[in-house]
Amino acid sequence: MPASRRSMKAPTASRPWTWSDASWPWKTARWPSASSISYAPISTRRRQRRPALPPPRATRDALLRLEEASQALLDARSDLAAAGSAATDYMRLFALVGFGWMWSRMAAAAAGKGSPLARRKQVMAQYFADRMLPQTIGLAASIAGGSNAIMALEADLF
Repeated sequence: MPASRRSMKAPTASRPWTWSDASWPWKTARWPSASSISYAPISTRRRQRRPALPPPRATRDALLRLEEASQALLDARSDLAAAGSAATDYMRLFALVGFGWMWSRMAAAAAGKGSPLARRKQVMAQYFADRMLPQTIGLAASIAGGSNAIMALEADLF
């Protein structure tokens, strides 16, 4: 740190805070109390939303597979081997379903708009539904397969 900043004096009315070690802004900051915050009605803070369209069939099917896999892992939560063997597949399944859900929402929001960006969103959502979401079938099957195949390996075989 330059010497000029280290030698700055304590805060004054003309200089409310300094770079000195004794008076960093977050050390002296005061959070506003709940009574001092005014909340505007929701209708003035954001635009009126249109009713949400139901997600496409591929997204709904992937979501059902995620729910089934989640329930299977919850039912086997006492088996640490099952949880460990399904962890990576479950995270990937969750991510694919989340992305599929968001792409379907973006496509629904872009429906009826003629801009090139809206068209790109619809095409990408269809691509994701056709090419990426089918991976959830294999991931769900892998999670449902259990931990026998992984746990059959002895530690020195890794």
